[in-house]
Order: sequence, then structure tokens, then C-alpha cells
Amino acid sequence: VGSIFMYSPSSLLSASSGADNSWVGLLYLVAAGLFMVAALAGWFLSAFSIRRSADKRWKNFAVTIFIGVMAANAVILATIFIASVSFSANLGTDLIAEDQRGDVACFVDRDVSCTLCDAERPEDKCPEWTLDEVTRLLRTQLKQSASLAAIFIVYALSVLRFGIVLRKHLSLYQIDYV
Repeated sequence: VGSIFMYSPSSLLSASSGADNSWVGLLYLVAAGLFMVAALAGWFLSAFSIRRSADKRWKNFAVTIFIGVMAANAVILATIFIASVSFSANLGTDLIAEDQRGDVACFVDRDVSCTLCDAERPEDKCPEWTLDEVTRLLRTQLKQSASLAAIFIVYALSVLRFGIVLRKHLSLYQIDYV
């Protein structure tokens, strides 16, 4: 998802679009990296058993990393969600300017139906797309971003809850034999 929002030429959240909110794609990539770190910590927790006290310390360390990574991920995803909803809501009150309309339309639809994308006056760029259509397109992409962030937040919080329960069970685990 992050690479689509960050690098896709059809995404208005990409760095090449020049949008103010292009950092959303970068945050999605960071969240994906954190999910990968959490997956590796989870693999370590499941792959190795506790046979001595040093193993228990390593597992406690892995659970702590797991919890910290998932908490950070939940905060990053909440930031993405809030930013996407906020940007989408602001599109209703702060309409994009006419010169931005032409740039966005040419960016999204250059090879299909836009004409005059190389015009010097921004108002002349891509007259086939109205301001309302471009605004709806921007709002749709921001709503998609918010929906994905909400789904990932639910997953991150459920995994975080699992990590906290696992830490509690691990602290009660006895390895000393009589």
C-alpha cells in the first residue's frame, strides 16, 4: 500500500504529484517495516523454546520489542488515519485552486483524455476535468487511505493486546526444577 501511495503515477498522494500530503505514503512504508519487525519478533518467540533462564530473558526482550513496535505502529497508523480524514474533510471547505485542478487532472489522466497539459496558463490545462471531478477524485483517494489505516489499526491493536498477554504469561513461566 505504501509503495502504491508513494510511487504510483496515478496516486495523488505520491511524492511526484507534489501534493502536501505525500508523506502519507512514506508513513505506510514505515508501518509495513514495523509490521515486518513484529513478524520477525513473533517468529523468534514461536521458534525457540525456553530451556534455561537466559532463554527466558531473550524471550522477554523479544516480547518487549514486539510490544514497542506494535505500539509505535498503532500511533503511526492513527496519524495516517487522522491526516487522511482531515485532508478529506478540508477538501470540502478549502477547494483546490484552478491551477491545481489542471495539474492534478493532467497528472492522473495525461495519456487518456486530458488535452493541453503543456499549456502555459494553468487554467487552460485539461478542460475535460471539472474542479468538482478533481475534488471527488482527491477525496476518494484520501477516504481509501483512511479506510486502510483503520483496518490496519484494528489489526495492530489486537496484536498489541496479544503481546501484552504474552508478556504476562511469560513472566509467570517457571523454568527452575525442584
